[in-house]
Amino acid sequence: MAKISNTNTYPTKASPSSTDYVIGTDASSKETKTFTLQSIANLYGGSGSGTVTSVGLDGGTTGLTITSDTTNPITTIGTFTLGGTLAVANGGTGLSALGTRSQVMSVNAGATGLEFTDPKVIETIEANEAISKGDPLYIVSWNNGTSTAVVAKADASNPAKMPCVGLAQENLTTGATGEMMVVGLMDQINVNAIPSSGPNPLVNDVIYVASGGGLTSIKPTGTNLIQNIAIVVNASAQGTLQITAIGRTNDLPNLPEGSIWLGDSNGVPSALGIGTNNTVLISNGTTASWQPSTGTAIDVGFTPLSIYASTDKVLDSSTTGTTLFIQSVCDMDITINAVDFFLNQISGSPQLTIGLYNGTIVGSSSSTLLGTATTSVLTTLGVNTLNFSTPITLTAGQNIVIYISSNNGTRYIGSSTGFTDVNLALSLVGNNTDPNNSLATAIETSTATTERIALHFYST
Repeated sequence: MAKISNTNTYPTKASPSSTDYVIGTDASSKETKTFTLQSIANLYGGSGSGTVTSVGLDGGTTGLTITSDTTNPITTIGTFTLGGTLAVANGGTGLSALGTRSQVMSVNAGATGLEFTDPKVIETIEANEAISKGDPLYIVSWNNGTSTAVVAKADASNPAKMPCVGLAQENLTTGATGEMMVVGLMDQINVNAIPSSGPNPLVNDVIYVASGGGLTSIKPTGTNLIQNIAIVVNASAQGTLQITAIGRTNDLPNLPEGSIWLGDSNGVPSALGIGTNNTVLISNGTTASWQPSTGTAIDVGFTPLSIYASTDKVLDSSTTGTTLFIQSVCDMDITINAVDFFLNQISGSPQLTIGLYNGTIVGSSSSTLLGTATTSVLTTLGVNTLNFSTPITLTAGQNIVIYISSNNGTRYIGSSTGFTDVNLALSLVGNNTDPNNSLATAIETSTATTERIALHFYST
């Protein structure tokens, strides 16, 4: 047992060890006993209690800072204040402030953090050819290895290179990976360089995919496809476009009830309203319009004709009984009921026979008489009608020959004793009950010994 000093002071040990003894009283026997420091430590290990004199915190890699830390520890009571930004790797944004209204959070261009940006749709692309910022792009293929769309420059004149799916965000070389904008505001675009009907495109002008590639503010015409891809927001050399790539070329506008499309010389369709009752759509070879179905001739014409005469003379014979042969080709399907003809001047009351042959030259093996019409009464001036007893059906492209004969044996065709000034116009008529007052003026008249022929068809 250690000696208890009989003095009032005790020696001090600078560094106590676990094997040092202390004196204490046994709780049961009340005897004085010695205990090692280690046994006392073991008694309270894991279940002891005490007083914390200071606490310090460390933000580590979180990006957070702590105002009260090991430099300024809390020894009694206090508050820990967190500051800074929580790192992305720890579930935070790495940002210390909000963006502006309507902005969205996205990964930055370097893929090193997050940022607030204006709303837009950006896609990663692979360039199939060299492209420049602002080029409209179309899909060429898909890269399975990188899960990236392969794109090239769109062209409104080539359906295989349409539709446009977005505009290039940057300059890219062939095979390079970059970005295209599908929807959003694209800045730093030279809007002044975009073709325009004026000096430069203006704010709110629509921008289209151009023929041959690139952009234009002039709406494509003809056979070019039409796709509007953007609207001018800032018209300048450092301008801004609002991009909207809907991924399809334009459909035709809505068509009002009862209307049809009529194209113009630029290939642009416009609505043509339905005609009034009893009108028909007439073409002049370039455009079309609605015309009355009765009272006005529909001149659909024959192909240029040839003229044959049995005496080798045309509308001028020195003997009676001359016959004229007029060869032509029908250009439409038609059923003929009659022949209208106009003679400028007539003397006497000659009798004429008008016949219609199938073929080329009368008398050849290929010619067939389709029907004849005869009259003995001719008006001095104006239109005369000769009816066929049986309607004659012709088809488009059919060769025909019309013959005119002064078969009463007393009149000459083209002589001073017959037709003194012969300007002859003929009309094959589908409905001889309809008026044909325009026949005399519809066919150009010229000098004597001149013959004209036209086809006028009237619907019932």
